Amino acid sequence: MSGACLGFRGEKGASYEDGERQPATQDEQHGDGDRPLRCVPCRIHRYFYCMPPPGAEMPLRTGAYCGVLARMFAAAPEAGGRAIPENLRLVMQNYALATEQGYAEEQSGFTLISSGVAYSVFNAAILSEPHVGSPQELESRLAAAGEHYRARTMPWSAWLCDSLLSASAKPQTERVARRCGLRWIGTHAGMAASGIAAPRRKLPTLEYRRVGDAQTRRDFCRLSSRVFELPSDVATCIYDHERIWSGSLLSWTGYVNGYCVCMAATGTAAGAIGVYSVATAPEYRGRGYGEAITRHALAEARRASGVELTILHATRAGRPLYERMGYRVHSNVHVFVSV
Repeated sequence: MSGACLGFRGEKGASYEDGERQPATQDEQHGDGDRPLRCVPCRIHRYFYCMPPPGAEMPLRTGAYCGVLARMFAAAPEAGGRAIPENLRLVMQNYALATEQGYAEEQSGFTLISSGVAYSVFNAAILSEPHVGSPQELESRLAAAGEHYRARTMPWSAWLCDSLLSASAKPQTERVARRCGLRWIGTHAGMAASGIAAPRRKLPTLEYRRVGDAQTRRDFCRLSSRVFELPSDVATCIYDHERIWSGSLLSWTGYVNGYCVCMAATGTAAGAIGVYSVATAPEYRGRGYGEAITRHALAEARRASGVELTILHATRAGRPLYERMGYRVHSNVHVFVSV
């Protein structure tokens, strides 16, 4: 996905196998083989980074969940299609950490996420279960979300994955959104892969740094602002503090001779590693830096989580590269912003 919010160009337009397991507790350790994993609660209010198995009392945090769950997703043929909207919905909740005013809550078939910053893509209504059965139901859900954000005088965005829309609702999506005061800014291909193909060319050497300290935060802000047309003050409000990096985002910046030329982020949730915010400085494009840092970010996320399934949201320009890496399209995500 490209751009301001997890890599989306912003307002300018663009059968749980282990049935005998007891419900997990915060202090219980469990996992696969030699990889013990601890259940911990989410830092974003009462929401969680990973889909829990049925009956679990303590859902499991991103990058630290039972290996049984990972196997369940990996074994399901439709795992990629299910994981695309769910990973997006859960990873986007990191933006509730941006300010003290941030929050995430469920309402009317949407997960409503607010960063507390007055910029639409950082105040997101993300379509969630159950599936939308009709255009009328979609309009009702969108209208309720709009009322929520208007009451708080916040610009907002709606993120609609077509795998959650019925056959009758899907072709009416843009028309319904317009009636609810929204305009379309982009549609990205939701892609998934259970393994990544080897690179077809020699990739450039980069110095990789995990985002977290003051310098890497500033570099992430600068590149986000430059590539995704994100106002610098908004980028600073969202990314240039420790709170946003205390959640499930695992982000990297890549350097050539000490200069930050690219970046990528991952978020592990819903049994998949989601790739977000892939960006390369314009003057360094076409040299393989974007692919190099994407592969590095994926490798580090796999090492941390043990998860193999990966998903992303591709632009038309980025899709050929991801197809060469082994990704296939499962759905589309349509993004609208308030007028």
